[in-house]
Amino acid sequence: LAKFAAQFDFGIADANLAECLQSYQDDFQTAFSSLITTATGPTQSTAPYFYTFDKLHYRATLELSAFMTPVLKFALNLRLSIDGFLYPPSNQLTLKGDGETVQNHNCDGWHLLDEVELVKFPSALLFAQTILGTPDRPPCCLFYHEDKQRMDLKFRDVTSTHYVSIQFEPGYPVLDFTDELWY
Repeated sequence: LAKFAAQFDFGIADANLAECLQSYQDDFQTAFSSLITTATGPTQSTAPYFYTFDKLHYRATLELSAFMTPVLKFALNLRLSIDGFLYPPSNQLTLKGDGETVQNHNCDGWHLLDEVELVKFPSALLFAQTILGTPDRPPCCLFYHEDKQRMDLKFRDVTSTHYVSIQFEPGYPVLDFTDELWY
């Protein structure tokens, strides 16, 4: 286990996010602002964004949505594929409460991490602050599923009308089929 200690570092996931944001943060912010100013009812859109991390090409998916509760709310969801990263056992993380599991994405077995784990994701926090327009740390929930190798960081503004979520999930680099080995 000690041999793979670097892969237990959430910094790998945050570095992947930082690389994606370096290329597209302004685009994401513009798209979310546009959604807020133009949506008058429920709507949803999805767009792929390609970026390079550790000399490999990856695809991120940006989902924008407006949905009705008693009031119109807006959400930005960024999904990133992570490979080469071993998820640490949940008992090595600081769990919220007594460590009971919760449901997320209609799936049981998720742990809520204590917000102290957020310090391992400075790029995620800065992105959420920028998108939500706050210099302060926005309220957040950190969901972690060791077996499914997924992690969700969910932020909201203080009015609970604007949401940002970042989802790390299993995936692989995008294959480049122009590579001469394919011919």
